[in-house]
Amino acid sequence: MYDYSEDVIEENSPTKAATGYRGYAYTKTSDGQYLTIADGKRPEEIDESDPTDGGTYLKSFWIRSQMVTVVDMTGKTPVVKKGSMSDVMTYKQTGSANGYSKVVMFSEWTSTIYGLVVYIED
Repeated sequence: MYDYSEDVIEENSPTKAATGYRGYAYTKTSDGQYLTIADGKRPEEIDESDPTDGGTYLKSFWIRSQMVTVVDMTGKTPVVKKGSMSDVMTYKQTGSANGYSKVVMFSEWTSTIYGLVVYIED
C-alpha cells in the first residue's frame, strides 16, 4: 500500500514476492518497456558521473504489464483514469526540475513491475 499524504510505501512483502517502489521518473526506453526512477533523491540532484549517486539512487525496472493508472492531484479532488507509459514524463524528457512524474510501482518479483501509478502534481 502507498500512503500519498506521507509519501511512503506502507507494507512490503518480506519475501520480495510482492514489493512496492516509489520515486521520480528519471528515464524510460522509447518502447516503454523499461523505466528508471530516482529513489531517495530528486532527479535534478543526482550526479550521473558519481558512481555513488547512480548506483544508489537510480533504479531500473522492467514494466511487464503496461498497466498504468494516472492520478491527477492538481484539482480539489484527485481524478483517476486509465493511462499508458506515454503518460510517464521523465526527468530526461523534460530537462526541468519539476516537469517529471512521481510514480509508484508494484512488482510481483523484484524489479519486474506489473502495476504503475503516475501522479500529476502542481
